[in-house]
Amino acid sequence: GDKIANIIGTDIKITFPFGKDINSLSATATISAGATISPEPTRSTDYTNPKNFTVTAGDGTTTKT
Repeated sequence: GDKIANIIGTDIKITFPFGKDINSLSATATISAGATISPEPTRSTDYTNPKNFTVTAGDGTTTKT
């Protein structure tokens, strides 16, 4: 089922039950209009190691990884 993430600064942490297969998960992200996120979080991704996503503001001036 869906999980809710905890956001602390620029870190996003999600806890899954022990034994949960996290080799092929997809995520959703709500970002401001005009902003972009890369890579696309809805693609199936292996989350066994931390992943970096880059969010860029609609005006291109602010980027967070």
